[in-house]
Amino acid sequence: LVQTPDGYYGWIHKFAMVLKTSKEIAVWKKTEKLVFTEIYGHIFEKPIANRQIVADIVIGGILEIIEQDGEFYHVALADGRKGFVETDKAQKYENWLSEINATPENIIRTAKQFLGVPYMWGGTSAKFLDCSGFTQTTYKLNGIQLQRDASQQINMGIEIDTANHFSQLQAGDLLFFGRKATETTKEKATHVGIYLGDTEFIHEAGLVKINSLDPTRGNFNESRLKSFLRVKRILE
Repeated sequence: LVQTPDGYYGWIHKFAMVLKTSKEIAVWKKTEKLVFTEIYGHIFEKPIANRQIVADIVIGGILEIIEQDGEFYHVALADGRKGFVETDKAQKYENWLSEINATPENIIRTAKQFLGVPYMWGGTSAKFLDCSGFTQTTYKLNGIQLQRDASQQINMGIEIDTANHFSQLQAGDLLFFGRKATETTKEKATHVGIYLGDTEFIHEAGLVKINSLDPTRGNFNESRLKSFLRVKRILE
């Protein structure tokens, strides 16, 4: 039984985690690390072609650097395994952290990297995503921690006026969909996407894809327009 950084509890297999002492964690925090910057890749046994795979890795994965070996980083995993990652698919963590800039352009660039990734309830990685996992992961890779669910994310940020055909929206805004309030039931956000501009938004619905709220567009999504609730701006 574990708790994630966003406060959620869940269960994982014992083999998926390595327990560390406070001293070991303190040592790890001081080591030089890298962050994997491709959507999906591998850690290899040797820094050569046709090498055996040690493990897979997704964007945002953090590894300890042992040394740089030509076009590869020699890295260590938490469970003691070691391997190699191409330098052009990763960045030293401190450099990456210092360069994070959560602009609308960067949010959209990150979001579009996930196009085609399939849906799985609870998914928050480049392997599988759910709708709020998609928005949370996209923003996290740009230095902003959203809450986990659409029903929580809708309470964040500043509400934007959606009159006049969404003219006040900017790229990176969060669009929320769900059950509208009635006299007997409360509003409930059940879906979220990221606004791209010009009535289009990107979201995880079966797979990550782009739809429009404009009935004249070929990628118009009528069900989303009917269930549209509100827009929140997270970026300052």
